[in-house]
Amino acid sequence: MEISNDFINAIENRNILRVKLILKNSFVIDPTGETFNKLLEFTLNKIPDLFDNHNGELFKDESYWTEEYFNEQTVKIVDNFSEERIKLLKAMADKLFNKKVILPSSINYTNKGQQSYCKFITTRNIVGTSLAVVGTVWLGYIVIMNQVSIMTALTSVAITGFGWALLFHNK
Repeated sequence: MEISNDFINAIENRNILRVKLILKNSFVIDPTGETFNKLLEFTLNKIPDLFDNHNGELFKDESYWTEEYFNEQTVKIVDNFSEERIKLLKAMADKLFNKKVILPSSINYTNKGQQSYCKFITTRNIVGTSLAVVGTVWLGYIVIMNQVSIMTALTSVAITGFGWALLFHNK
């Protein structure tokens, strides 16, 4: 993971509020907590006194953890950056989001190859969806208008099939 210049500058200038906001946002972008852990480790090497004393808030029991409660706690961490709250967020993230896929738009790419591949997949999905919809609409139109011929039906099915193939192709 590449650390942004903005984050490095905030640390070097001891802009604690900015550092806390960036750390909090890393939890929002990557709720698995992996990005947060890496950024926190980097930060603590430079600002070892980053943590606040816990404000005494009693946290909800695990059976009441929801995405909404997680979001509330990510907001509160800016004003009370305590080790207790961080442990809570990490545990909640593990329970609520550990199996979730991160959207390609939120990934900080380390090389252009990864970025190009994700853009290719996204473009392929858009084209595939468009072709599947166009083929299906066209097939519906020719059936409704009684313009069905072998050629028009085969063309429509081919366009639809090609669209679905693009959508579900694994590589």
